[in-house]
Amino acid sequence: MATYIDATAKMMWNHEYCGAASGQARRRNLRGQKRTLCGAYWNHIPEHAERAFCSFCKRNTGNERLETEQHLWLPCEHNGQEQAWEIAKYVWRKTTRRDWPAISLGLIKGTAAITFDGDRNRDSERVRILISMTIWAIRKSRNKKTINDQDVVPNETKETLKDMISNLVRNSWIATRSMEPTKRQVSQRKLRSLRGRSFCRF
Repeated sequence: MATYIDATAKMMWNHEYCGAASGQARRRNLRGQKRTLCGAYWNHIPEHAERAFCSFCKRNTGNERLETEQHLWLPCEHNGQEQAWEIAKYVWRKTTRRDWPAISLGLIKGTAAITFDGDRNRDSERVRILISMTIWAIRKSRNKKTINDQDVVPNETKETLKDMISNLVRNSWIATRSMEPTKRQVSQRKLRSLRGRSFCRF
């Protein structure tokens, strides 16, 4: 049985809104690349030295683990990054036959420059969108906990990413209004079938 995310994966890269989604996600990612306020950065801020450590690891294990960019985006076992990357990987596999790239800090920092050879299906655009959205979801949960000192519920990072994908579906519906009538009817019929479904796999 097809799930919401199965159908979304097939729809979310249509020309109607792929470019707009990409631009927004990439701007967020580029802003984050300029400076990530983590780790030793906080040692120079009076009364905020404790923010140098991963708040998720400290809460769950009691250990003070320095929150480097590498730790924040990838190895942390408590900030929800692993589940978020799994969603991104799953959506990717539903949209292309290319292998999901091995995510590393270098790849994350170079997201805006990712390009595949012979890319006729806009896979380069898709992977840039997915990585940028996933990074934003991880960052949002982390900032809520570390910067705003608010509680983050389990799976919040994953749910944030799922909400972003859902928003893409809603935005695509709005974009159909400017289409030629026949094409609009086809697109809206496909989108209508997505409404009310859930991310059953996750």
